[in-house]
Amino acid sequence: MPTLRPHFPAKLLLTLAASLFDLFLVSLRENFLNLPIFLDTIGAITILLFWGLWFALAEHALFYAFFTLRDFLKSGSAYFTALYALAGFAIIASTWLFVRKKEKFCTTVNNTFLFLLTAAVVSSLASVLTAGTVNIVLARLGFAPRADFMLIQTQFSDILGLFLGRLPSTVLDRIIVTFTAWGAYRLIQQIVLYKNGGGY
Repeated sequence: MPTLRPHFPAKLLLTLAASLFDLFLVSLRENFLNLPIFLDTIGAITILLFWGLWFALAEHALFYAFFTLRDFLKSGSAYFTALYALAGFAIIASTWLFVRKKEKFCTTVNNTFLFLLTAAVVSSLASVLTAGTVNIVLARLGFAPRADFMLIQTQFSDILGLFLGRLPSTVLDRIIVTFTAWGAYRLIQQIVLYKNGGGY
């Protein structure tokens, strides 16, 4: 299967580029799209599909470093923003459990669809549990969690709301991101195959 095999420094640069791309998508969503989704891990999951867990975790760490710096420069306060990176790490790790052996689920279109859908749902639960725990800790310490992580919390009560309030938007986000990242992965594979004249 054709894939990107750059040298280590090139991988680092592409990982950095993916983190900046995720930051761009988040800014686009915040300023123009006004959608109840996050779009902050498309680059991370694409990197995961190409080069595995550690590069994807590094990509998301870079993204949250930029994201936290941006929030600090905008508002002068971003002390707890980075805590939500834990939800991204949980998403990446849970997705990796399903996609690390791509040859097992690339056999048919239906098989690929089911694997990706399962990965999206499981990573949604991982994200909700992790971010919900962060919300509870912040609430217990007397700090307000980020509003965009509690999109429909008011429909629930107290602790349950801190978890379930972001479940619908998270499931939608994970489905969109997982399948978009897979599409980007396959598109880049085809470009590499074409560049190599139909071979590896």
